[in-house]
Amino acid sequence: ELTEENNHLDSNSNSSAVSLPLERLESFPNHRFSLYEGERLDDMVESVKEYGILTPLLVWANNDKKIILSGHNRAQAAKAAGLKEVPVIIKDNINEEEARLIVAETNLRQRSFSEMRYSEQAFCLAEHYNLIKSQGKRNDILETLENLEKADNHAENSTSTKVWDKSTSERKIGQEYGLSHGKVAMYIRIAALNPALMTMLDEGQLPFVAAYNLTFLSSASQQLVADFLKGYGIKCTVKNATQIRSRYESKKTLAEDDLKELLTNPKKSEKKKSVKIKQSVVAKYFPATVSVKDIEETIAKALEQFFATAKTEEKTEN
Repeated sequence: ELTEENNHLDSNSNSSAVSLPLERLESFPNHRFSLYEGERLDDMVESVKEYGILTPLLVWANNDKKIILSGHNRAQAAKAAGLKEVPVIIKDNINEEEARLIVAETNLRQRSFSEMRYSEQAFCLAEHYNLIKSQGKRNDILETLENLEKADNHAENSTSTKVWDKSTSERKIGQEYGLSHGKVAMYIRIAALNPALMTMLDEGQLPFVAAYNLTFLSSASQQLVADFLKGYGIKCTVKNATQIRSRYESKKTLAEDDLKELLTNPKKSEKKKSVKIKQSVVAKYFPATVSVKDIEETIAKALEQFFATAKTEEKTEN
């Protein structure tokens, strides 16, 4: 597995590296991936202090900006280690879509898919899906990454196909990450989920299938749901989300009253209590010839008398 700590460049790639001040580098806009922290970050900082940055960062020259495509953790560790400059390889002949594809592909190569948050998994799979669709761009990007990282496990992906098929692409991605075709399709939809709902998904406050169902709502309706859940401090279950989706699809809109009805249940009336009396107790006070109805009536009268007497005694004491 490739990691940011041990990637190595071949001689051709390394020769194009230049040094840039850390303060000039910007994080990729809306960077979806969590950075190292704790012991993992500490280890990387110590490695940088001892050996420096062995693998140049991949940077996008977009107008006057220098935006990190690959190497956010290395930049963080370099800053913590006290470095002022880092080696970088600059890409200036790409557009925003291609830049996003590079960010997704490098993270898929560098991280364990299972340790990613749901938002990271969804974003990676969606961008990987786009990478497969964009065959011409895909070949160029993969060639760049092959040179930068000496990856040898993407050989079968390095040739383009003449015809792109949605289901085939989803199955291919699924095989690569041990996911079913349907699960890949769900991840791809979730990649466009409202940011507030995505945070709830990452934090375990929103089930995966519930999040998927909410993606069928408009952006405005998703925001309404997010605000409602946060405002009332409640969680949305899979059943809730299914009902919300059904209501939205039938009405083509969603109102706060709908959410109140579907998400805030009135207190259910208490279930009627059922009391059983042991047969031995019944036999002690009632002959076998007495009917059940007579037994119930006698017990009811005895209880009335008992509580009436208790109430009279209470008044007397007061």
